[in-house]
Amino acid sequence: MVSNNPFDYYSKSTKRCDIKVPLLVILDDDEDSSSNQKKLKEVIFPMPSSHLPQEISTLNLYGAEMTSPSHIRMIEEAAQSENKSYGHVVWIPNHDNDGELVGAIGCTMEIIASGSSKDGGMTNDDNDASSDDNKNDGDVSVTVLVRGSFRFIVKEIVSTFPYPIAIVDELLDEEHVNVVDEVIAEEEKKEEIIYDDDSDLFAALSGNNFQNDDDDGIVDATAEHQQEDDDEDDEEEDVYQNMESPELTSRCIEAMKILVRMRLEQTDTSSTNSNSNPLRDEILSAFGPNSQLAISSSMERSSAEEAAAVLEVFLSEMVEMNDVIQRRYAIGIMACEIVRANGDMVQGADNMGFGERVQALITTNGVDRLRGVVRFMERKISLERAKSMAAQLTEGGSQDERDLKLGTPPLPPWAFQMKAGDRLEYFWSEEDGWCKGIVRDVVKVIDEIIVTVEFDDGETHKVPLVGDQKARWRPIQEDDGDDDE
Repeated sequence: MVSNNPFDYYSKSTKRCDIKVPLLVILDDDEDSSSNQKKLKEVIFPMPSSHLPQEISTLNLYGAEMTSPSHIRMIEEAAQSENKSYGHVVWIPNHDNDGELVGAIGCTMEIIASGSSKDGGMTNDDNDASSDDNKNDGDVSVTVLVRGSFRFIVKEIVSTFPYPIAIVDELLDEEHVNVVDEVIAEEEKKEEIIYDDDSDLFAALSGNNFQNDDDDGIVDATAEHQQEDDDEDDEEEDVYQNMESPELTSRCIEAMKILVRMRLEQTDTSSTNSNSNPLRDEILSAFGPNSQLAISSSMERSSAEEAAAVLEVFLSEMVEMNDVIQRRYAIGIMACEIVRANGDMVQGADNMGFGERVQALITTNGVDRLRGVVRFMERKISLERAKSMAAQLTEGGSQDERDLKLGTPPLPPWAFQMKAGDRLEYFWSEEDGWCKGIVRDVVKVIDEIIVTVEFDDGETHKVPLVGDQKARWRPIQEDDGDDDE
């Protein structure tokens, strides 16, 4: 009997084993030749979609251009093969040179379309080769459209020339297990390499690296920037670390909805607000609706609508997926593509780059993945809202009105009368709403008040009360009820 649930086939399918695939391994030209550690070039890749019906896997379609002769040959031969696929390696363990790709993790790519051209040497992230034949004498490039298929781990290398061919197994999520940890443990035994327990390599497996402002690879993730942000992020990190799976799932879904809605609103504003960008309007007026800018705007709107439609269908079908491990996997992977679809939404903000996507892919613990993407998305949402508020302050009205709005608003009178033992409410976020608590300490520092609040859920936080945040605070009167709002 055929089920109406398109995700049923995933729950009933067996793990793919002993699959022979050619591998795309793009190594960094700038790696230290004196080191045995191989560093991959940061090339953004599609996430797996084999667990999705093809109708809602459109966010997992990516284009790439290959200019290395070995890569071109691999793509051309893979496109002619029965499976029409290859494996894109995104993480390699620290093996010695004889078997460096055994244990590597990546995503297989289904080739949808490909074509070659003699375009005279276009340069991008895909023009590197891992062998000495990385000079394309014929200036030929191959453009390929691929869809992410399934995640794999390399079991055996069959051949290495002119490109690697491997035997791989599908890598599935497991409860409270990270296969990457097992690979590293095995390598420590073989090579007697000692890794720090708090190594930057796997900090992100518990969500730490999703606040990282650098798009470094998995080996270098979080090193410098995280140290700068440790003091200010410790309290926030504890919040995410203490979240259980149901809350993480709920917040992940809500964050995806918000990001999609923000992008739709942004494209609506761009197309309807004639005063938003005079230069843009001048270009459209001069060159007409067929200009590159007009086409780009139309494509941006279509992309936003596509993401919204995919997410709507995805969430409506997810309720039928009963396996909690598979549900976490599907939601976490979809979140990565939703964030990527909104990649250019926040000007000046860091988007989910190579390092973060690698960490989301290689972890086999769905809770860790959710924790990381939730943290990343909620910070992204906060940045976009701050940008929107700043734009509202600077748009419209006279210069005097804008100057007045940009001044520091005063604190309310009751704030200066606050003392330990007082009851109050603080608006934590849109998801958590108003949170009640009791004041434990009050410290006045210049134009702000640092309030130590013990919330009713048992958590204690030091929260600044400043003029521009006063709307998030309100005292509880003695005759107020205790019902949550």
